Amino acid sequence: MSVTVVIKLADLSVARADALRGRGVSDLIARLTAEAGTAVFKVAFQRWIVEPGQRDLSQLVRECLDTLGAVGAGR
Repeated sequence: MSVTVVIKLADLSVARADALRGRGVSDLIARLTAEAGTAVFKVAFQRWIVEPGQRDLSQLVRECLDTLGAVGAGR
């Protein structure tokens, strides 16, 4: 992954966290949620690139979110 992409993903996480804090979410929850969202997008996007035409990006994002939720729930 290029340095430019890493910087853009970091900027996206910061923007998400700022938006969440602007809605009254605590700093810790905002930062964790923003980073998790960036990780979900990154993994889904990489899968989408590797498996062209298999599934829509939105399907892969949903799958990654569901998996992360299951991990968080201890399943």
